[in-house]
Amino acid sequence: MVKPTDKIMEICESHGAKFTIFAEMCEYWKFKEYAEELEKNLGYKPHVIIEDQLQDAVKRGHDVQLHLHPQWIDGVYDDGEWNLNYDWWRLPEAPNGLGDEKDIHSLTGLLHKGKNDLEKMLKPIDTNYECLALRSGSYCIQPSMNVFKAMKKVGLKIDSTVRKWFYDFREPNYYDFRKAYSNVNPYHPDMDDINKIDKSNDILEVPILTKKIPTFMRFFELLQRSKRTKSSYNSNCNGYPYMKELEKDKNSILKKAKKLFGYSTLNWDLNSNMKQTEMFMKEVKKKKGEIAVMTGHPKGFTRVYNLVNSLTYLNKKKMEFQKLHQLI
Repeated sequence: MVKPTDKIMEICESHGAKFTIFAEMCEYWKFKEYAEELEKNLGYKPHVIIEDQLQDAVKRGHDVQLHLHPQWIDGVYDDGEWNLNYDWWRLPEAPNGLGDEKDIHSLTGLLHKGKNDLEKMLKPIDTNYECLALRSGSYCIQPSMNVFKAMKKVGLKIDSTVRKWFYDFREPNYYDFRKAYSNVNPYHPDMDDINKIDKSNDILEVPILTKKIPTFMRFFELLQRSKRTKSSYNSNCNGYPYMKELEKDKNSILKKAKKLFGYSTLNWDLNSNMKQTEMFMKEVKKKKGEIAVMTGHPKGFTRVYNLVNSLTYLNKKKMEFQKLHQLI
């Protein structure tokens, strides 16, 4: 995580761009709780490295906002292995519901602690720093009602979880953004349905930039991804997403064929090539967008040259996108 994040910041700085780190605080808290045991096994304290990197990022003009994977809350580090609570994978399924600020097993308590701890860590570096935005772990923010209520209670004003047209019903995941209001432009979401718009809600949804294209146009890219390309910045990352195995579908070959000749959804990310970035920028212009959200996970950052090329392209076209604020 640390090395690729450093590389991303370095590339952004060389192109005059700023990077927003959505810092995963639940994991950080567990690293801090088991600091001594981890130091014995690893030779260092991970939470200290995370703190140093986040403070350095803010010092260099980048931003840090809130990201939460609640399966870490009741995690235990035993005999060199982590045992996490997979019963609380999805943020809205907090055991104690909406709750209050003192209860870490409630939505209000979890969001309050995340916001408060980031501000304690980063305000000494930049007195103007404020934690205002959330991205929910594994995109699991539905049902959204209590999440938005908790955000309002603790002072979070922005969510950036929605990826229009994306959905995943594989346990323990669940999200469905197929009917999201926008794939580009921010909107005020309905409290009960994040896909709908409600201008009376003061929470702002800033969706990740997405686009639907014919799947065959992605053939070579998908083939490359199937080889699980690695880079020197994340060579120790060998894990796979936690997912319960689905029953094998007898019609899976037919479904795969339909998918190949159907449509596929892309989101603009750190590995997007220049042609894809051009395509996404055309979508932004078409929708008269002023914000384009690029996403990506540092551990999946395998194509350094793609980010370099995309940022080079944006710099060349900056007069066309002078109103565009790039949130990466």
